Amino acid sequence: MKTEEPVRLVFVVEGRVAVAPYLDTVRSEVEDVTVVSSIGELFPLMAREAFNGILLDVPTLVRATSTEKAALYDLIQVFPTLRVKWDSRSATVRALFYDRVPGPGAGLGSFVRQVCACFVPRIIRRRDRVAAHLNVMVSETPAFSPEEVTRTVSLNLSLDGCFLIAVDPWPQGARLWLRMLEFDDQTPIAAEVRWRKPWGVSPGIAGAGVRFLELTDEQRKCVVDLCEQNRVVGGI
Repeated sequence: MKTEEPVRLVFVVEGRVAVAPYLDTVRSEVEDVTVVSSIGELFPLMAREAFNGILLDVPTLVRATSTEKAALYDLIQVFPTLRVKWDSRSATVRALFYDRVPGPGAGLGSFVRQVCACFVPRIIRRRDRVAAHLNVMVSETPAFSPEEVTRTVSLNLSLDGCFLIAVDPWPQGARLWLRMLEFDDQTPIAAEVRWRKPWGVSPGIAGAGVRFLELTDEQRKCVVDLCEQNRVVGGI
């Protein structure tokens, strides 16, 4: 007789919050749980190992950066995810569901048995960037004042972000707002500069790699379509 595989969850909780009674209570409900201390540790782990779901400690989530919270968005759309918080007075784990609650009095145990157990464990796949030469307007404020706008072109594109060609790139960590002229939805896209390659320092195209912090549903669909088609739009 084949033995069922245990439900595997990853638990994101900072070390200062991860007191022994908290972890023991979680482990009493989850047979196989891997603990990481930050959202930054979550992604490389989930790219290597398959999980049925995610537990997010609320205080850890509150202290996460806006970039980390934005990066979590796609994971939450795919993996069963539950926010949890340790109540030291009652020595219990409080559960906060993102969407439909599986039943009256539902908590961590029912989340594991009724939601995660039905989800096929999987790894996350790193998104490949595809060539996409889009006309982009860049502003350092969402107002897009004419005197502040830089006109440029993207070199590639993924759901996570893109590379913008620029001779004198914006500083690492800078917040930008983008408008891609090929998109029907011209809502400004909030983005953050993750890395930069200045002109003249080394061979190659100068510019900045940016991460999208927020996309509308229509913009997300447009990016997905472009990535799936793997074609160049509005070439330079």
